[in-house]
Amino acid sequence: ASAEGAQKVTVGVVKDSSVKQAVRDAVAMSGGLDFIKPGQRVLIKPNQTGPVRHPATTNPEVIYEVCKLVGEAGAETIFVSDRSVGFYKEGMMVMKVCGHYQAAKDAEKDIGGGVKVIPVAFHEAEPYLKPGSPIWREIHHPLAKHYIRPNGKDVGFRQAELLFQVDHVINVPCAKTHNQCWFTMSMKAFVGMSDPDTTRMYFHGNERRMIPRVPRKQGRFTGPFYMTEGDTTPISRFVAELNLGLAPALNIIDGTAPMY
Repeated sequence: ASAEGAQKVTVGVVKDSSVKQAVRDAVAMSGGLDFIKPGQRVLIKPNQTGPVRHPATTNPEVIYEVCKLVGEAGAETIFVSDRSVGFYKEGMMVMKVCGHYQAAKDAEKDIGGGVKVIPVAFHEAEPYLKPGSPIWREIHHPLAKHYIRPNGKDVGFRQAELLFQVDHVINVPCAKTHNQCWFTMSMKAFVGMSDPDTTRMYFHGNERRMIPRVPRKQGRFTGPFYMTEGDTTPISRFVAELNLGLAPALNIIDGTAPMY
C-alpha cells in the first residue's frame, strides 16, 4: 500500500499467481513506482528476524522481483537492508541464510546497466553513509508519548541513518503473527529499523505487565505469549510510535506463505 504524504492509501491484493506476477500486479494496482526517478537511491527493507528461511523471513523471490521493479523504474543504487534481533551481530551471515543476499546479487546481474544492488545490514552500513554520519539517528516526535519517561524526559527513539540517506524506502515484511504484538501488518517492521541496544531495550524494559508463560508442548518452547489485549497493548503502542519516524513510499506485504 502506498502511504507517503496521504491520509488514504491505495491497496492492491493479488491471489492465485506466480510470485513474479503477483508482485508486479500488486505494485501496479497500488499505483506503481512512478515516484522513483532516474539515478535515485532506494532502500528495500525485508523481514530478517534472524538466520532462518522463509516464511519466518521475507520470501527471497519477492525481494528479487521488487529489486527488479525498482531497477526498471530507474533507481541507480538499491539497498536491501534490515537488522535482525540483537544477538545476531553478523548481518551478512543472516542475509545469506535468509536468501536475501543471493536475491540481491541475482537481481543486480539481471537488471544490468550498471545498477548496484547492495545487501547490507543497517549496523554495517557506514561505508554507504555521508562521512561523519552516525549509524543511528535519534528522533523525537510530539506524538511518541510512550518514549517520554514518567519524569517528563523525552528519550526518543533511534532508527537507522541509512533510511534517511536514500530517496525512498520500500518496506517488504511478511505476513505472520507475533507472540507479543499479535498481528501488525507492516508496522512492526520498524523494530528492525531501530537500534537494538537503546530503543529495543527501552520498550522491552518498560512494558507494564508480566509476560505469562505458556508450558512446553512436545518438547517445544511455546512461550512467553501475550494472552490478552491488555498484555499486548503497552508494547504494541511502543512499536506503533516507531512508525512516526519515517513513512515508507510503499509497503509490500509478502503473503506467499503466511505464518500463524
